[in-house]
Amino acid sequence: SDNEEVTPTWTHVPYKPPPTGRRPTNNANNSTRSFSSSKWTVPDHISIPEDQLQVSFARASGAGGQNVNKVNTKVELRFHLDSANWIPREVRDRLRENESNRINNEGYFVITCQENRTQVQNRKDAIKKLQDIL
Repeated sequence: SDNEEVTPTWTHVPYKPPPTGRRPTNNANNSTRSFSSSKWTVPDHISIPEDQLQVSFARASGAGGQNVNKVNTKVELRFHLDSANWIPREVRDRLRENESNRINNEGYFVITCQENRTQVQNRKDAIKKLQDIL
């Protein structure tokens, strides 16, 4: 009985890496990605009408000494994504897909900035952030 050959109950399957190139996609999500015009190109610059943005200020968190306790330097920029006609529809769709963590339950796209000690500079930085995202 010591000389009997032991046969494993499992079979070895060598690791096969996934094919390179595209990641596997979920076909349920692909249906919304097709655009009607294949000739559309991303614009180089989208002008941001500042009257269409809601800007609010709050007290920033973090270090800053006494100044942080008395000055509202944190800037919150927001606009309703679906009604923002100044953004092309294709760009809005891309924002909805890629920047979904910045969109709240009411459909507002929100950008906050609190890096600087002044409202003016934080407001400029928030608008630059929005321009870079667009």
